[in-house]
Amino acid sequence: MRQGTSQWMKSVNKSTILNKIRTNAPISRAEIAKETKLTPPTMSSNVKELIEQGLVKKSELGVLQGGRKPTMSLINQKAFYVIGVDAGPEKIECILSDLSGTITERNSIRLTTPITNEQFLSTLKDG
Repeated sequence: MRQGTSQWMKSVNKSTILNKIRTNAPISRAEIAKETKLTPPTMSSNVKELIEQGLVKKSELGVLQGGRKPTMSLINQKAFYVIGVDAGPEKIECILSDLSGTITERNSIRLTTPITNEQFLSTLKDG
């Protein structure tokens, strides 16, 4: 398999796992492997990388079912933030949200027209 193809597959697998954790958290690694149909070693190494990158964190919330308590995975909601911008003809709306989608800041700036490209970009940066 070519290097680019394996990197692409790894990226797809990580994205699949991250989405499964996001939509089903807290979730055990066994459940992730079962529901994504990835092999346990593939899933485990990808979850480990997501933890090292700070996107996922471990929790001891699992229910004991005849063995050791499963380690649960969930999104580290405060690890990174997302900026959203809606630039329209009359105003620019900006939001900052955590990885759970909770908006932590919101800003709306009215545009005065006519406006030059430089003025628009400056207003956008201010937002």
